[in-house]
Amino acid sequence: MRLQYNADQEHQTRAIDAVLRMFAGQPRKESRSAFVDNKTLAPILVCANNELELNDEQLLANLRAAQKRHNENAFSKIEEDAELRKISQYFVSSEDNGMLEDEEVSFPNFSVEMETGTGKTYVFLRTIRELADKFGFCKFVIVAPSIAVRENILHSLRSTAAHFAELYKSPCEFMRYDSAKLGKVRSFAAAAHLQIMVITLQAFQRDITVMRRASESLAGDMPLRLLQATRPILILDEPQNMETDLAKISLARFNPLFALRYSATHRDPYNIVHRLSPADAYSRGLVKKIQVGEVLSQNAAVPFVRVEQISRNANGILQAKIAVLAHHKDGSVAPKSKTLMSESNLEMLARLPAYRMLHIDDIDISDKTVRLSDGRVIREGEEAGGYGDEIARGQIAMTIREHFKRQKLLQRRGVKVLSLFFIDKVDNYLPEDGKLRRMFEECFDEIKADYPEWQDVPASEVHNGYFAKSVQGNSESDVKSYDLIMRDKESLLTFPAADDDEQTRKRRRAAFIFSHSALREGWDNPNIMQICKLRMAPSEMRRRQEVGRGLRLAVNQKGVRVADEDANLLTVIAAESYADYARNYQNEIAEDFRAVIEAKLGESLDSLTEEERKKLADTYGEGILPPQPRRLETKIARATKLIRKSRADETDKIDPEFRKLWERISAKTAYRINFSSAKLIAKVVAQLKAENIAPPTVQFQMGRINLNDDGAFDAMPSTGARTLASLENRLPLPDFPALIARLLQNGLPPLRLTRKTLCAIVVKSDREEMIQNPTGFAAAAARIIRQEMAN
Repeated sequence: MRLQYNADQEHQTRAIDAVLRMFAGQPRKESRSAFVDNKTLAPILVCANNELELNDEQLLANLRAAQKRHNENAFSKIEEDAELRKISQYFVSSEDNGMLEDEEVSFPNFSVEMETGTGKTYVFLRTIRELADKFGFCKFVIVAPSIAVRENILHSLRSTAAHFAELYKSPCEFMRYDSAKLGKVRSFAAAAHLQIMVITLQAFQRDITVMRRASESLAGDMPLRLLQATRPILILDEPQNMETDLAKISLARFNPLFALRYSATHRDPYNIVHRLSPADAYSRGLVKKIQVGEVLSQNAAVPFVRVEQISRNANGILQAKIAVLAHHKDGSVAPKSKTLMSESNLEMLARLPAYRMLHIDDIDISDKTVRLSDGRVIREGEEAGGYGDEIARGQIAMTIREHFKRQKLLQRRGVKVLSLFFIDKVDNYLPEDGKLRRMFEECFDEIKADYPEWQDVPASEVHNGYFAKSVQGNSESDVKSYDLIMRDKESLLTFPAADDDEQTRKRRRAAFIFSHSALREGWDNPNIMQICKLRMAPSEMRRRQEVGRGLRLAVNQKGVRVADEDANLLTVIAAESYADYARNYQNEIAEDFRAVIEAKLGESLDSLTEEERKKLADTYGEGILPPQPRRLETKIARATKLIRKSRADETDKIDPEFRKLWERISAKTAYRINFSSAKLIAKVVAQLKAENIAPPTVQFQMGRINLNDDGAFDAMPSTGARTLASLENRLPLPDFPALIARLLQNGLPPLRLTRKTLCAIVVKSDREEMIQNPTGFAAAAARIIRQEMAN
C-alpha cells in the first residue's frame, strides 16, 4: 500500500500561497557558487547558495499584505504585524561559530499555524518545492525537535517523492544528517539543484564540536562553514520546542537566509502569515471528530493520594496539587483536590481517619515527585492506593472493545483500525511480565471470545511499543518495533494477507501501539481510531498532543483518504469525565492563544478592559479567550464597606444601612433542644434501611465533543453509563461507630452522639453494604443522622 496525496486541498494550498506571497518581487535566481576559505581567502570548496534580494522594508510590506489577504478570506484571523521579527545573535570568535570573528547573524522568521492532522508536513515539503521552482532557492535544512519528528519527516519525504515528481520536474535530493558521514555535507553544499537536510536540534547541538572541526573529507574545511556558506533556509517543525537561548544560538549558527516555522501551538508568534485554528479544522471536517470515553470509579471507598501537578507559586515556593478521598461539608465522601505545600496535613484536607498522621514530607520539582510521611513516593500524575489498577484495566478493556467494534464496522471499507496507548513507565510494558503488557493480553484474550474474527489471533502478535530509551535498538525486537512504528506506516495500515510470510504477517497484525511521551509530537497515523491515556500516566502530555496523534483523516488499503464520518471518529479513553476533558481541551487551546496574544500585546489579558477583550474576541473567535477572572464580593466585604462608609462620614454618626445590619446581628440568643434517643435511632434506622448505598464500581460512559455557537469545544453524553467492574469488599471493616462519629464532628455544624446511640444505629440497620462499601455506609449514616436531628 502506498499513501496517496491530493494536490488540490484548499486549506493546504492557501497555507503554501501565504508563504510565497512573502517573497513577491524576488527574482528567480539560479544558485550561485560561493567560495569557502579557511581564513586565508584562498578558495577551498565551491558551494551553491541561496540569495535574497528583498530588503527588510519589502519583506515587511509583503508580510502585512499577506496577513491582510488572509484576514479577508479566513475564519481564523491574524493580527497584522508592525515590525519584522528576527532572531539575532552576535558571535565574538570564529571558534564559537565557524565564521569570521565579530560576526552578527540576523534572520527573519515567518510562522504558519495549522491544526495537527491537517497536513502540516505536506505543506512545508511542498512549500520547499514551490520556493525552489519560483525563486531558485536550493538549500533547505529541516530542523526537528526529536527523533520521532525527524523520522516522520523522512517518511513523508519518501512517501511524497512520486507525488512531487509529477508536480515538479526539477530534481530533489534529501538526506538525514549523520556525524559519521560528513561527506554528505559536502554533497549538500556543492550540488546546484534542490537539497534538503533533516537534522534534530539535539544532534546539531551535540555534534557542534565535530561540525567545527576541520575534516580531510572536506579538503580540510569545517562542515559548519560549508553549511553557513549555502545560506540555507530553515524549516522549523514544532518550533515551540526551540525557544531557549541555546536553541536560538544553534539556529543562528546555520547562518540562515530566513526561517519558516510550522506548528499547531506556537509559543512565540514570529510574523504569522497563515492560521488554521482547531475550531476551523474541526468545523470544516478537515480532521476526525472526537468522542471521549470516561472510565471512572463510582462511590469510591478506598482512600488514595493522587499527585495531579507540581509547580512553584508566585513566590517561588514549591507546591503540589493533591487529590484525596474526602468528607465534604454536605456529608458526602468523594474525591477532592487542593494545592498544598510541604508539611501540609492530608487529614485536614480529607477529614477521614484513614489519613490520620499523614502529611507531605517533601516536594521535588526536578523528579516531579511527592514524598509522604509514611515513606511513599508518588510521581506527578500517579496515584497511591485507590483503584488505579482497576481503572487502568477498565481503560484497556474498553479500548480493545472499541477497537474490535470499529474494525468490524470499517473492514468492508478497507480501513485497518489502530489504537494507541500512552503509558507512564516503560518498565510497566517492555518486560515480558510488565503490568500493562499482562493486563492487555489478559483483556484481549477475554474479549476476543465475543469476536470470531479475532479468536485465532494470538495476543502477543497484535501489540508493539516504541520508547525513547530503545530508539537505538537495544535488542533485535527493539529495532523491529522502531522500524515498524517510525519508518513503516504502510505495514501498520495494511491488513495481513493469506500468502504473507510469517514476518510480514506479524508486522501487519500489529494494531495496538504502546508508547511513552516519545510520540507526543511529530508522529501520527491516519488510522489511529482509539487513544487510551492511562490514568497512571503523568500529566506532562497535554490533551492537544495526545489527540493530535489521531486527528488525521483515515485511509483505506489503496492509501486514499476516506471521507465517511463513521470512519473519521477518534475515541479518547480517559480517566476523567468527558465534560472535564472537553473543558480542559478548550482551556489548553485558550492558553496557547493566550500566550500568542499576550506576547503581541506585551501585557496580561487580565488587565484588559471589556472593550479591548471584545476586540480580541472579534479577531480570534469568541470561544478562544480564557474567561475574565471574577472577584466575588463576599458578605463580609460588603459589611466592611458599610463600616468604612460610616466611619468616613463625620456628619452622620451611623449609616442607616449599617444600623439595619447591626440590629440583625447584635442579638444574643441561647437555646437548648432535648432529643429522644430512642426516636432518633428508630427514624435513622428506618431511613438507613431504605437508603440506596451503591457498591463501588468502575464505570464507562461516552460523550461526544462538539463546537458550540461561540466556536468553543464542549461535550454532551452519547451513551448511558456501563459498569465494568465491581470493587466491593476491598477494605477491612472499620470501627463503624467511631467512623460515623468522626464524620458527624467534621460536618457543619459539628454534632456529637454517644457511642451507645451510634452502636444501636449500626446494629439495627443490618445492611450488607456495610461490608461492600464501608465508607459509603458510614457517610450515608452520618448524613441521615444530621437530617433527622435537624428535623
